[in-house]
Amino acid sequence: MYITDECNIRCEQCFYTPWLKRGNAEMSTAAAISLLRKFRELGAVKVTFLGGEPTLYGRAPGNEPLPYLVAAAQNLGFGYTRVVTNGLFDKALLSDSRLRRINEITFSIDGDTPEVHNRLRGGRTHEKALRNLEAAVRTGYTVHLTMCAHRGNIGRTADGTLLLSRAIQWAASLGVKSFNLHPLFRMGVPRDLWMGETDIQPNEWISVYRELQGCATRGEFGIPLRLPLRFTTPSEFSATPRLHGYCSVKHADRLDIHPNGQIHTCALHIGTPISVAHFQDEGEHLEIQWAQKHNEIETHPFKDGQNHPCPVMQGFPNGLLPLCISLKPGQVEFAWNRMRIDD
Repeated sequence: MYITDECNIRCEQCFYTPWLKRGNAEMSTAAAISLLRKFRELGAVKVTFLGGEPTLYGRAPGNEPLPYLVAAAQNLGFGYTRVVTNGLFDKALLSDSRLRRINEITFSIDGDTPEVHNRLRGGRTHEKALRNLEAAVRTGYTVHLTMCAHRGNIGRTADGTLLLSRAIQWAASLGVKSFNLHPLFRMGVPRDLWMGETDIQPNEWISVYRELQGCATRGEFGIPLRLPLRFTTPSEFSATPRLHGYCSVKHADRLDIHPNGQIHTCALHIGTPISVAHFQDEGEHLEIQWAQKHNEIETHPFKDGQNHPCPVMQGFPNGLLPLCISLKPGQVEFAWNRMRIDD
């Protein structure tokens, strides 16, 4: 649930930047509760609150703060509640007893040093986010960290160590419970409109992926690593089509819900008219309507259980097939483990 389109920073690599708003641009609390109740009745088991910056939620008149939604989700029976934050919140938020019930708080930090992180996020954002992350660990929260793989951290130190390896070990030393990587590519989709020149090349990522995966397999990091594969060759795809053909639209295993009323299944459809459904924010009495035009399920090429590479991404080197951005083989993640895609 993208509960707000407000954010307190403008990161160079943020794919959501073109849709960020200034002022009150948040889902009403009544609508959020109605949506949570509806999707829980339909079988949803996990909810992530994000934005924008979700800790800013509750500024619009009549809306409650973020901890209210966390408690509501748990009271409705969600088995896993999660918040993704840039870490630039008032530390007092961590003392709210309702937020303390959360299963996971994920900090988005884009480098293990201020020099790397602040280049993308500006100011002294690394220092404040790190203070809040350390406070969350001390307070007893289950803290995860997600990091973009970008031009500033895809390289190596003077002694040849991958900067990303160093960052994972740094996160483990802080008490972080898992590390998630999000490599930045230009994918031929509308959300490529981020501001900065921070993207990397597919072949760069493949090399880094293999090295990191090897380290993780050998247990060198000490914490689980969620690592997206992103590309494969036709022969590798054919060898394990069920795994490589994973697609969030085909499996219908997730929804992205936005304050403007759009409900996506594929995160790459942000910024397009393509949706699976829409809702009108009318508080407790909202209605969810199946998208009559540009419906992503009806226009999707997956038919009769066939497995295909991602049909949304375009323009990659010959010999490489694009894979779902959520395909992270072997990942330790609540919803993924329930689906048993790796089996």
